[in-house]
Amino acid sequence: MPRWAAAVPPAAAALAEACWPGPLTLLLPRRADVDATVAGGRDTIGLRVPAHPLALRLLDAFDGGVAAPSANHFGRV
Repeated sequence: MPRWAAAVPPAAAALAEACWPGPLTLLLPRRADVDATVAGGRDTIGLRVPAHPLALRLLDAFDGGVAAPSANHFGRV
């Protein structure tokens, strides 16, 4: 089991195992140890592991995590 799997609900871990890397984004409650600025002040956080080779290299370089704004347009970052 990957180390992150214990930190998410079992159903989310099963989806991630089946679909990552790939186009699945998991929208989960933000844990108390995740700073609110990382989630744009929201109570949820989107997690994903894109299949693009460059994205995978970045995730490896940062030991599995990068905080970045959504590609969706919300009027502000």
